[in-house]
Amino acid sequence: MKKLGHALRITLFLLPVCFIMQGCSRYAPIAPPPPQYQIMDIRITANDYISDEIYYYLAFEINSPLSTDGPDKSISGPEAAKNWDYYIRVYGNNFSEFFISNEEDIDKEPDVFDSTSPRFYYTQISGDTIRIRLLIDQLTTPPDSIAFNFITSYYPISITETENYFATDYFEISRVDMTTEINAYTNSVQYSTASSHTIGENDDQAAEIIYWSVSIYEL
Repeated sequence: MKKLGHALRITLFLLPVCFIMQGCSRYAPIAPPPPQYQIMDIRITANDYISDEIYYYLAFEINSPLSTDGPDKSISGPEAAKNWDYYIRVYGNNFSEFFISNEEDIDKEPDVFDSTSPRFYYTQISGDTIRIRLLIDQLTTPPDSIAFNFITSYYPISITETENYFATDYFEISRVDMTTEINAYTNSVQYSTASSHTIGENDDQAAEIIYWSVSIYEL
């Protein structure tokens, strides 16, 4: 009888302990899910509303080793799209993309850049600003370095065009580049002398880029 009473006292003592332990386990913090996306977030702001009549090019050099000069500003003639491995074009409120492997690719019409592209995450035109978020790990292998140039023009790129067309605004320093590691960031303030800030035909300031930024982060 004494043994039964002793066992009963132990059981009654352990019940609240087990309850407390289960309660702690039930309400323990849950670790957040791992990031799913590695985003390159690009913002370009013009000196007026984004125009349907202007070509906005985001040209990237992604193949190592990078050239000394990065993506060239030329949009026509033998130097057109020199060092462009990949570009996104914004024209007529439409986004498109293309990989350039050889000179014959330069005059080809680019592909639509939307949810059908493995690099697409988000695009927006709002007033004077273009915003593009793409999946950087679908473009290159982080933390590889890339070089880029933001170019505006009244004409599409063409290596066969005999007229000597010029870009309106572009980076005129040797090379603008960055690593693609998480939390990398750069903008036009850090490269304050990069943009040519050329006013376009008919003083169309929509072709002048007055601010840009590029950031890389996880979502």
